[in-house]
Amino acid sequence: MFAPPRLLPVTVAAALLLTLELGGLWQGAAAQGVEEASTERSAPEADQPAVLDRRTPTFDVADVSAAEIELLENLVARREALEARARELDMREKLLAAAEQRVDAKITELKKIEASVSKVINEREESKIRSLVKIYEKMKAKDAARIFDQLDQGTVLAVVERMREAKAAAIIAQMDGKNAKAVTMGLARQRALPKPGGAKRSSEM
Repeated sequence: MFAPPRLLPVTVAAALLLTLELGGLWQGAAAQGVEEASTERSAPEADQPAVLDRRTPTFDVADVSAAEIELLENLVARREALEARARELDMREKLLAAAEQRVDAKITELKKIEASVSKVINEREESKIRSLVKIYEKMKAKDAARIFDQLDQGTVLAVVERMREAKAAAIIAQMDGKNAKAVTMGLARQRALPKPGGAKRSSEM
């Protein structure tokens, strides 16, 4: 059925008015929703835990004062001076150790030379004494004793000690009493004669 023609304008106007009201309500609701969403996004997240900023702290040279820079420069210079001093001391120690080694080597060499020279001197002295022994053994005891009385005790002991006992005893018997006593005591010390007690015990065994 169709509406009567006179009611058509009223129906169209009512439909238009209802459409406008519904459109306004929808726009208001949409605007309110957008506003609430924006408010929720912009509100501070108080309920959420704070996240620590783990970024590496920056160092600004402008924050360092001139006094601090000077102090750092002094510390660096002091460290370099100490390192140089340590290197110098280490070098000196090495040089000293090398010098000590050279000195020790020289001392060892000198000791060897001294021992060699002493051996040669002793051999020569021994050769001379042996020659004197042969000479005095061929002499008469009285003549040899007269010469021994004029010589120093060390030389007499060195010669008499290497002579045959019979010949040495004959010469000592012809020497001056004081000199003969000194030579006899000297021979006893050199030959380390056993003590009377020890000799007695040896004889008793």
